[in-house]
Amino acid sequence: MGRHSPCTHPSHRWLDSVAVRVAGVGARSLETRARIRAATLADISELLRLNHKWNRTNLEAEARQGGYLSVTFTAAEMEFMVARGEVAVVEQEQGLKGYYLVNTNPASPRVAINERIMTALKQRGVLKVGARVAVGTQAVLEDELRGKGYYRELFLRFVEQLGLRYDLLFSTVSKCNPKIKAHEQLGWKIVGEDEQTYWVIWQIAQCK
Repeated sequence: MGRHSPCTHPSHRWLDSVAVRVAGVGARSLETRARIRAATLADISELLRLNHKWNRTNLEAEARQGGYLSVTFTAAEMEFMVARGEVAVVEQEQGLKGYYLVNTNPASPRVAINERIMTALKQRGVLKVGARVAVGTQAVLEDELRGKGYYRELFLRFVEQLGLRYDLLFSTVSKCNPKIKAHEQLGWKIVGEDEQTYWVIWQIAQCK
């Protein structure tokens, strides 16, 4: 078995194998049916459309459940994240159909809450004090692409973009969210909880 760099996450190898897996007759071709790539500044208006649509659809229900607090971004905030290479998108001919990003808005109430939780986890020894942690992620995927593998593809492309900038992703998942098992299958690990949410991390790479 060949060796690989300890800083190379398995997601890189998985992405490289996509073309091979979909080459068969009748297989779903990601290249023709949807494209997953890094966001560019030309995508800002479409990203904001998706973000605002998702918030209008989900905020009331999520707030009522007492779970995840949605975040509506401004154009300037979205431009900042895109310029940092921290937004991945999935698109079809009709336009963008989803995105995955790190919420780097320091004014966001959700980010402030996550920062406090992460600090407590470091003090308890659950997380290493020196770990570089991306606090808070947001994912949006249109209904017609759900259940077809695009969420996983989008997430792994997003992680690949981050490279070695961070050691961990940290986020929270509402206990009312029925997809917590799907998060765990994707590699997210529950490291704590409160009355309303699970605290989850995803390890990007181990570089010693």
